Amino acid sequence: MKNEPFKIKAIITIDIDASDAYEIEAHRRRLNEALQELQASYDAPKLEIKSRRPRRAPRAAAPPKLGPEFEIVRARYAG
Repeated sequence: MKNEPFKIKAIITIDIDASDAYEIEAHRRRLNEALQELQASYDAPKLEIKSRRPRRAPRAAAPPKLGPEFEIVRARYAG
């Protein structure tokens, strides 16, 4: 039996509120410094910074919880 190593992916999410481009660049520099520390221990960590737009509408509510005697079935009509 061949024993292969597990592969995992660790994702660190940091939400940052910045008021201008200078503040964004300061955060980018700090994150790059932290990335350099990670590079000493891990093969190829990468930093990906994305801008996020605020939601236009509030997030949808969770679906209602039904008792164990109910089953929710989704059907799609293709006609």
